Amino acid sequence: MVKNMEVKFIKAVIISSTLLVAACDKNCFDIASDQLRFADTLEKNDKTYHLYTRTTGFQEKVVFFELYEKKPTYDACTNKTDPEPIFGIHYDYFPNDPTSKEKYVKDIILQPEELEKLKIIYTPDKSEGVADVYGVKFTR
Repeated sequence: MVKNMEVKFIKAVIISSTLLVAACDKNCFDIASDQLRFADTLEKNDKTYHLYTRTTGFQEKVVFFELYEKKPTYDACTNKTDPEPIFGIHYDYFPNDPTSKEKYVKDIILQPEELEKLKIIYTPDKSEGVADVYGVKFTR
């Protein structure tokens, strides 16, 4: 029984590894690539800024907000965009305190003249924030 389980596990590892290697084949399907999604556009100081979310990770998903000065093109095989983002910030939906509740994005503020070009304000109140990270828009 144990030997049979070991064989199944080894087969699963081989299949998973093959899929990951194949993900960057010339046909490139995106089982192992990041997911880049458009979120919003905002004009400020005669410039147009584009907000995207990048979801990365195979099992444990992590989300980042990325800011671009031009609409990017995305290569799923390399997980790179052209142009590169001018700023990126991690979506931190759980606070550092493990006893605290989940938090939601209340505001995402564009501040292009600052070093940290995006400022995220969180709230623990679901009715004040955005429950779905992919629905976040710039605060106007």
